[in-house]
Amino acid sequence: MFNRRNGNGERGTGGKDTLNPKEMWVISRGQHVYLDLSRIGQELNAETVLEYKISGLARYLLSPHPIKVDRKLVGCLLRYVQPADTIRNKLKRMMARVLPIFRQAEVLSEEMLMAQYGTDPVLLEDEKLKAHCDKIHELLKPYNHVIRKLTKLDRQKIVDVTGKCRDSAGNISNLTLHGNVDEQIAYVINYILKDVDVILNQAYMADGLFEMKGFDFATFDYTHAYRMIKFRHAGTSKACVLDCNNKIEYWIENTKLIHYMQLLEQLIKADVRFNDSLNLCMAGKAEPLKLLFKRPDIEYSGSHLPLIYKNVFKQHNVDRVQRNIVANALNHLQLGISFHYVPQDDRGERQLCTSLAVMHNLRALEPIKADLPQLYAVINEMSAVTDAGSFYLLDSFKGYQSGK
Repeated sequence: MFNRRNGNGERGTGGKDTLNPKEMWVISRGQHVYLDLSRIGQELNAETVLEYKISGLARYLLSPHPIKVDRKLVGCLLRYVQPADTIRNKLKRMMARVLPIFRQAEVLSEEMLMAQYGTDPVLLEDEKLKAHCDKIHELLKPYNHVIRKLTKLDRQKIVDVTGKCRDSAGNISNLTLHGNVDEQIAYVINYILKDVDVILNQAYMADGLFEMKGFDFATFDYTHAYRMIKFRHAGTSKACVLDCNNKIEYWIENTKLIHYMQLLEQLIKADVRFNDSLNLCMAGKAEPLKLLFKRPDIEYSGSHLPLIYKNVFKQHNVDRVQRNIVANALNHLQLGISFHYVPQDDRGERQLCTSLAVMHNLRALEPIKADLPQLYAVINEMSAVTDAGSFYLLDSFKGYQSGK
């Protein structure tokens, strides 16, 4: 269930570029600098170079390098060779020799095995108690139905085994297992219901979604900054992060990710609740999971408005018709930024928590600028200009749900 928070921006509008070394930060404003690009090891040229300071968090989010995260192995997917003694399967095999589309399907059937015992993680701070529970789990492993099934299989009929992992929020993902079938099965038997390392291609997974478990919030250095430069070369926008020797550490393949960093920086300054969620992770009191940039499924109306607009309407005596016009504008050009994490609970319960902020593009208010100039001016003061556009914090929510 979500609870709304005032979107007035208690820590400022995000328009000022002040980096407080005692707080989480993401990216500074870009500064025009003269930089001989040939000295960074590339045959490049650009008349204008923008230089940014980025934090360790931004360096992690922008990096195209693989990351390692831990997941609990909770099961596996078995792929079998289908018997060839039926007329149907014989026909499939014949067709597969002619049409490639049949080649994968004709030899395989699948069976999912998922553990039923002990899949719900429990927080145990006492090391002796944790060790005792782990010992009990080991003693009970022979009774685990996944293990019992795997030990009795006819392995000659198995083509491949894929691991099934679960994160703290209960999301299931695949784990590619290397080696032959015997080695794959042995891996599942040895590590079922244990945390295993999973290698992901990069922190940015797709469609505005970032994996956050690969970033160690506890080691975040408030005072350390990295250099990022952005420029145009051959008509294309390019950006890269530099190392301490001013050589390229990595290229930022999708410069849209920089827009996300700028909006996240603005949000941290504007929304105390969202910032506090990150601070919990830095203090080791919460486990980070996902960061998502996506249009939220929130509709406003003249009778259902964010608190920021209710306050402005009271000050400027906006009538009902104008309220409806404004509400309609609020439903356009929204961007939601949500941070999913699991706070610590002394009772050992796991609850997924989500901090959701709704950022609004000021461009959506252009239709009301002439009729409501004072209202527009107030909102304009709250906005900050970034490469992504001029945005302000429209609304903020926080909610919990079971992580089981």
